[in-house]
Amino acid sequence: MSFAHTRSLPVRAEAAHLVAGLLVDESPQPLARIATPSTGVQLVARFGPGVPGGVDVHVLGAQRRVRRKQVAGGHRAILLRLQPGMQRAVSGASPASLVGQVVAVGDFWGEVAGARLREALATAPDAHTAAARLQAAILERARAADGARGTGSRLAFAIERLQVSGVAEVARAAGVSERQLRREFHDTLGLSPKAVARLERFARALRDAQSSDAPGWAAIAADAGYYDQAHLIAEFNTIAGATPNALLAELRVAAPVGWSRLSSPSLPAAPATPPAPVA
Repeated sequence: MSFAHTRSLPVRAEAAHLVAGLLVDESPQPLARIATPSTGVQLVARFGPGVPGGVDVHVLGAQRRVRRKQVAGGHRAILLRLQPGMQRAVSGASPASLVGQVVAVGDFWGEVAGARLREALATAPDAHTAAARLQAAILERARAADGARGTGSRLAFAIERLQVSGVAEVARAAGVSERQLRREFHDTLGLSPKAVARLERFARALRDAQSSDAPGWAAIAADAGYYDQAHLIAEFNTIAGATPNALLAELRVAAPVGWSRLSSPSLPAAPATPPAPVA
C-alpha cells in the first residue's frame, strides 16, 4: 500500500497574524488523495516531476465539496492556511470571490512576482526553507495592503452555537444584529453562517465516524447536529458525492489532504460565554 506523509511546520512569529497553519504533504508513490471541505483560504506550493517547471503556487479558496485526485509519485506540497480576514491583504481578492476557486498566484500578484516566488521556492534546499520563503513573500504583500484585520472570538462563538441554533438566535447571543453577523461571515470567510455550520457538521460527523471501528450513524448524526440519520446521509451525498460508509471506505485507501478540522487552526477557540458586544 502507498502512504502519504503530512507534518506540521512552525509559523514564523512575524507572520502569525497572517498564517494560521503550515503543513508539508508528501506522496512518495502515486496515490489517490481526498481533500475534505475547508472554510479557509490557502496558498499551496507544489513540487515534483509532474508539476510544470517543477514548482507552482496557487491560491485555494474555501471549498464546499470533497475533492478527489490522483497524485504522482515524488510529489510534495506546502499548504499555508491564512488567518480569516487576511485573504484580501495577501491575495488582493475577497474571500467570497475565491470560494471554490484555484487560482495561480501570478494572476493576483502579476507574472513577474509569481515567477520570482516560484524561482525562490525551486531553489530552496528543503521544505523548511521553502516554507520560510513563502511566508516572507506574503509578509511583503501584506505590508502594502490597507485594512487587513483578523477575526476575533465572536466568529468562533457563532460557529460553535450554529451547530444547535439558528442564525437569528446566535446573533442575539453574540450581541449583534443578524445582518451584521451575516456580513462578518461573508467578509471574513466568504461564506454564509448556514454554509459554515453545514460544513462544520459534516467535519464533526466524519471525525466521529473515523474514530470508531463500527460507526453508529444515528448517534453520530445526533451528536453532530443533524435532524436525523437520513439528514446526515443526504448531506454526505451532497458534500462528498457518496454515502457515509462509501466515503469511509474511500478514506481507508485514499489518504486525506490537509487539515482534518475545518475551523482550526484558522479560528480561535469558541468562548464559553458570548463575547462582549461591540459599542
